[in-house]
Amino acid sequence: QYQRRVHGGPFEAKAPLLACAHLRQATSDATLLTADLRGSLMAFDRRQPRQVWDAHNDDAVFSLSVGSSGTGFLTGDKSGFLKAWDMRQPAAPLTQEGVEEVGTEPRPRLMHTARCGPPGTAISSVHQVTLGDHRLVATSCSDDCLRVHTYGTDFTLERELRGHTDRRFGVRAAMYCGKRYSGVQGTKWSVDEALLLATGSADNLVHIYDLSQEGKSLATLPGHTDIVYGASFHPTEAMLASFSADGTVKLWTPTKPDTMSHCGTPNA
Repeated sequence: QYQRRVHGGPFEAKAPLLACAHLRQATSDATLLTADLRGSLMAFDRRQPRQVWDAHNDDAVFSLSVGSSGTGFLTGDKSGFLKAWDMRQPAAPLTQEGVEEVGTEPRPRLMHTARCGPPGTAISSVHQVTLGDHRLVATSCSDDCLRVHTYGTDFTLERELRGHTDRRFGVRAAMYCGKRYSGVQGTKWSVDEALLLATGSADNLVHIYDLSQEGKSLATLPGHTDIVYGASFHPTEAMLASFSADGTVKLWTPTKPDTMSHCGTPNA
């Protein structure tokens, strides 16, 4: 219903949308964030629908990731920049003289920026999990590298993981952090705080890394017959979904230490 009301209306996108995220805040969960090919960031109130604010990034934004608190979000763009935006400290749009315009809707404030990889590297996905008083951020980059940052007051690069291939297909990665990701009792799949990172790959495999063991390669999952565009963990259960250019979504569950097995291909 929301799509039907917005499509063709005053908030129709001026460029192809590349990312979308649901912003959950303490007072409301009705805000929808979007990013497009021109670098425009827009927030809509899905109850109206009404555009709440817009902001601009220097290049096309390929990925959005909203923090669990709902007070800010991260973006990854075509130029390889990872950026943190804060909505608790809104800023009004600037005039050509660099002065904030009076009487205009506030916009999110850009707080921190980190380059991921050499110039020419694009970020295809950004995913984050909360660990105590800081966040762990994983970026999937076009130079065949997964970069893991911690983010508290700024971005700090912790490690770079290689093994998968991107080939500029924009493969996506996702993390899992929690106490309930358990497979066989007594194995690393049932550690108190599982911290896993999974990614798609242009080699038709799903790659899984154990971030609790310095990014050790935990498993590679064969089964797809074409590029695996991405993978996503179930938030609480021992299950991983992968989606591929072969037209299938596959579900995986752990069966023994260091392995996962294909448990089905849902009808699409």
